[in-house]
Amino acid sequence: MEHQPFTFAGAAVVRAPTSTRCASARAKKAKRAASSSPAKPGATAAAPAKTGAAADAPATASAGAKKAKRAPAAAAEADADAPPPGLEVDQVALAVAALLQHVAGQAAKADDAAGAALVDSDTDVPVSVILGFKLMPDRARVRPLLLRLSTPLYTSGVAEVCLIVKDPQRAVKDYFAAAGDSGGVTRVMGLEKLRKRYRTFEAKRELMNQYDLFLADDRVEPLLPKLLGSPFFRSKKVPMSVRLSRNPVKEAKRALHSTALHLSGGGSCVAVKAGHTGMTPAALAGNVVDVLRGVAAKAPRGWTNVLSVHIKTPDSVALPVYYATVAPEDLAGVAPTAGAAEGATAKVKAAAAKGKQM
Repeated sequence: MEHQPFTFAGAAVVRAPTSTRCASARAKKAKRAASSSPAKPGATAAAPAKTGAAADAPATASAGAKKAKRAPAAAAEADADAPPPGLEVDQVALAVAALLQHVAGQAAKADDAAGAALVDSDTDVPVSVILGFKLMPDRARVRPLLLRLSTPLYTSGVAEVCLIVKDPQRAVKDYFAAAGDSGGVTRVMGLEKLRKRYRTFEAKRELMNQYDLFLADDRVEPLLPKLLGSPFFRSKKVPMSVRLSRNPVKEAKRALHSTALHLSGGGSCVAVKAGHTGMTPAALAGNVVDVLRGVAAKAPRGWTNVLSVHIKTPDSVALPVYYATVAPEDLAGVAPTAGAAEGATAKVKAAAAKGKQM
């Protein structure tokens, strides 16, 4: 078959047949593949598959390696679930049982004195864990620390939960609608609406009383202290921070299953809500242990900075749960060196000698 030439930029070029070009390309490709992966010297055919114990040995070794790799993770998980060192869980259960018995007795006396029609004995009384620290927090923290609880304080669908987000708020509402689950959130409020509708002190206090819990997108959290004002901070209703950039539904549910640890830096004692008198003794005791476990993991200086733990209601005495011994280096915050200890001893001796002379 005769091929007609075609011109390109004034030059006469003869195009090769298509079959010839394809065969040449395949040959070049095979040549490159052979040169890039040359056969290893002394290579032989594939070895026959091992049978019996020889075949089981690698599998057993692999299984052992995987088990050894999982062992540290399992040990870490077990340590995370264990109570803090020195805390007796039985003592927590006894204190919770005594506190619930005291509250029930006080409610019965109130019913007898004022009449059942005038006293609402079904109201759940909050139970708080009172933490005494050896050293005060080094600085105030506006954002509370979230401590996970086994039994949630707020029931999804029953508690009124307000979520404060950045504008436009419609984006979050559409996400909840598309997911078919709001994570327990009953209202979504944007910053613009918060600025316009709740400017006065009375309006902010009314907003605070309308909801049991407030959540806030972490991206707008720095703006909330000025917008919400002092009523929220005095009543410990500072919004819990949630990361809506992740999964808003999961983040909202995580907040509902947590309690807040507020470290204002104003003193060495902090109250953390662990439950209420409507819970069973086992559930309430479990939440108390959860709070202390969270304090050991997240609080500044950890469990070593905890001096005492009590549980109480707003109107009851504080029942002791835990006491720690205090060493001089705990109060100083830093363990003294040998030279510092010798200097302190010399100062004490000098003061004693001076006192004798006087």
